Amino acid sequence: MADRGNRRIQVFDSEGNFLHMITLDVPFDENARPVIGNKPDLKTYQQVLTFVPGAPWTVCITPPPNEVLYTSDAYPGRVYKLTLDGKVLGVFGTSGKQLKQFGWIHQIACPSENEIYVAELLNWRVQKLILHPEQQNLSSRVADRAETLHNCRLVHCNKNRSDQVSGGLCQIGADLRQQIAWAIGLADIAVTTCRKRLCFHHPVRA
Repeated sequence: MADRGNRRIQVFDSEGNFLHMITLDVPFDENARPVIGNKPDLKTYQQVLTFVPGAPWTVCITPPPNEVLYTSDAYPGRVYKLTLDGKVLGVFGTSGKQLKQFGWIHQIACPSENEIYVAELLNWRVQKLILHPEQQNLSSRVADRAETLHNCRLVHCNKNRSDQVSGGLCQIGADLRQQIAWAIGLADIAVTTCRKRLCFHHPVRA
């Protein structure tokens, strides 16, 4: 639970029993400007905990298997990535109206570890943020090639053709095999040859 008024995240079990709390004590630039209004008086700003750096306005946990927690504050306007036990893994963002700047994030959604959506109160918008886009691009290329492989059609071989189908088998380059194996967490992929009067044909040749 994001408890911004008390500058903490409270953690409960499924029965509503309190387990522990998480606080964010990450250094910040004391010259940072808020998205609106005057800069907080750093001598007295802790009297209003809602706007203290690290006061969590949102909370979101990614689905398994890679569960991490995302939260955000209003000032200095950052997004935090944490483990479920509260260890800070990363911080990014600042207050503002430009892309990748934030104006009071009021809701956050995280369908995956590297994809989050933030809804901003002051900027009247939702930003979609892709973390590590180079990994996203590689995953897309692997998925496209894997789909091509999946589209190879299974056809019956006749008795006299079973020894002549080597040119008709779906050919998988070693580099593609390694990429697919990496993507699905396997050490290797075996290409099955024509057996039991069945063989694989490339869709272009079918």
